[in-house]
Amino acid sequence: MLEPVLYSILNKKKIVLASSSPRRKEVLKTVGLQFDVIPSQFDESSVPESKYADKRDYVLDLAEYKVMDVFDSLKNANNIPDLIIGADTIVELNNKIFGKPADKDQAVEYLKTLSGQTHTVHTAVVIKTLNKAKKFVESTRVTMAPLNVDTIKAYVETGDPLDKAGAYGIQCLGGSLIEKIEGDFYNVTGLPLHKFCLNLLSLLEEL
Repeated sequence: MLEPVLYSILNKKKIVLASSSPRRKEVLKTVGLQFDVIPSQFDESSVPESKYADKRDYVLDLAEYKVMDVFDSLKNANNIPDLIIGADTIVELNNKIFGKPADKDQAVEYLKTLSGQTHTVHTAVVIKTLNKAKKFVESTRVTMAPLNVDTIKAYVETGDPLDKAGAYGIQCLGGSLIEKIEGDFYNVTGLPLHKFCLNLLSLLEEL
């Protein structure tokens, strides 16, 4: 989808990914995008999710705060890029958010709760230029198979779930735990690729 503008426009611009996520980096590389990685230092704990009735608003605010954190730091250094890309992903079940587990015990508890349930993965994306921005939230429903405790504990011992929202990675070993999804697979990995490309192209048309 980006091919008509990838080499003539996009790869001539300075693009920054405001995220340390290896999954987002990998997804962007699959479409040939060239970019630098400058992770945001924004403290997510400063935003109380309890004040958000709609968790989509919460994750969108997090993504926007992260982009603005990187934008401001680069602006202060007189080094503003052409584009900054930021994103944040949460897992929601019954209006409760499951973020990255603090340790193995919490990962086990998360997976026990999600086992046999259909939850929703929300990923917010913000694409910012100097004066404009595109932002959106994509949601995907994910059904986790019923899991016994031995399976959960063995999976947690691999270390795979410890840096992932909801304590599983659908693109890694955790994919074997997922029975089905309804929506964008890439959204569950941390970046809804098709909608990202649509919004990026739309932003380019406005510049």
